Amino acid sequence: MDKITKVSLGIVLSAFLMISVGFVSNLSAQQDRYLGKEKQVSLDDLKQKLTSISFAEKLSGEIYSDVKNTYFAIDATAIESKLARILFIEKTASDEYLVNIGADPAESHFFYLVNNTVMEKAGDIEVRVNQYANQAMEEVAKMTGQEQAEYLEKYNKY
Repeated sequence: MDKITKVSLGIVLSAFLMISVGFVSNLSAQQDRYLGKEKQVSLDDLKQKLTSISFAEKLSGEIYSDVKNTYFAIDATAIESKLARILFIEKTASDEYLVNIGADPAESHFFYLVNNTVMEKAGDIEVRVNQYANQAMEEVAKMTGQEQAEYLEKYNKY
């Protein structure tokens, strides 16, 4: 290889490395903006915050809020059967705002988040949650015992 080819190859390689490093650091910066600067919230953290809410007269409640999200707990014990809980989880999965972050039919509470950019109020979320729970319990009430057993056998992913 002659000297000009080596120099040209060196310039191209240097430019490629500079662009690559710049691209990776730009992705990292975007990730930081997306995640925000708040501390990560674990499911255990949310479970500890359950003491801040009374479920005496309602099915759900806001338990925590940070810069990015508002977190809700749902009293799963108020949903009368495992099948109704599974149907409830399935209904919330198609909701445009609720994000399931901890819903297991065997647990006493389900956890969801709503991104703050959608500007949904806690009262609006509570109405939606109540609708999904009522729909799930009505569907179970219309099923025979055999239909319930077959549904659980076929769709129980938990």
